[in-house]
Amino acid sequence: MDFLQICFRYPKILDSIFFGLELAIIVADLEGRISWTNRVVEKVFGYTQEELENQNLSTLFTKEDLNLLYPNLLYMANRKRPYEGEVMLQRKNGDRFFAYMIFEPCTDLQDNTSILSVCLQDIDEKKRIEKKISESFYDALLEIAKGLKPSLAKSLGEAGALVEALSRTEGQTADSEASRRVLERLKQIERLAASIESFASLPEPYFTDENIKDIVEAAAAERGSLLEEKQIVVVNSLEDAVLAVDRPLITRVFSILMENSAEAAAPGGRIELSGERFENQFMVNLIDSGPGIPPADLHHIFEPFFSTKTDRPGMGLPTVRRIMEKHGGWVEAASQPGQGVTMTLAFPLERRRFIRLSRLSE
Repeated sequence: MDFLQICFRYPKILDSIFFGLELAIIVADLEGRISWTNRVVEKVFGYTQEELENQNLSTLFTKEDLNLLYPNLLYMANRKRPYEGEVMLQRKNGDRFFAYMIFEPCTDLQDNTSILSVCLQDIDEKKRIEKKISESFYDALLEIAKGLKPSLAKSLGEAGALVEALSRTEGQTADSEASRRVLERLKQIERLAASIESFASLPEPYFTDENIKDIVEAAAAERGSLLEEKQIVVVNSLEDAVLAVDRPLITRVFSILMENSAEAAAPGGRIELSGERFENQFMVNLIDSGPGIPPADLHHIFEPFFSTKTDRPGMGLPTVRRIMEKHGGWVEAASQPGQGVTMTLAFPLERRRFIRLSRLSE
């Protein structure tokens, strides 16, 4: 007797397998009427099998998704198009939770009739844990920075007074120089604490419609003195693309990238920016004419505290990455030694998936 025959003769075995996988499985017709659920569905939603039988799948969706998302899922299923992704669903007691859902039509090969298979996994707890771990990391960094600042301010004041006193004392040149080095080191630590605090306390984005080309121009203006000093030419070939971004935060992103590129480039170098639309994203490429990044360092440049410069805290590029992630985008770096660096930034063009934008049947 093979496995399929066993499952057919002893349905409880298959149900036990589904329960062990912790997947909620629902079978419905193409109009969304439920015909069968496994035991995990009761654990996840709070409804018994009897309560859901002959009910519509819409019972499990939030009211906000009944106008577009749910009708579009049925529309796709009726055209044999599956859907897979994260959705917000609702339990019997009204609590909402995130689930990973596979919404897939299944066709009987003999009579060509179709049913709807819905597989769900509750990922709400996973998201809460991930968020808690992330927040704990940033909170710990923030506490470190706040703890350092008062003692650093006191130490800098005392060191500054010492340097000033030594500078007025004849015959103390060596000690004075040593004190200055101590003072500079304390200032570096102070900058590190400020960078950590700034990185860990980044605000949540406040999205407004902004022209990305204008934001790049604003960032170049912020770094105008450095660019002028090194005679760096900025070529902004971006189109007038309007994106939903937090203008101050994205200006900061380009300001950090331009500062890094300008400092790495030889006098008279170039920074070129271009962009293109790719699927549901707007991609910005920033290419500089600097010496490039060694392969051994390339995989670490977005890590906090990684820096090839002894006087830098290494928080600039991690800040860029965190801001881009807060925008639902990403940043990548590509480089070959001696051939400059290409920074690619991806911005979502639409923060909602296509099935939430309009009725697909219209």
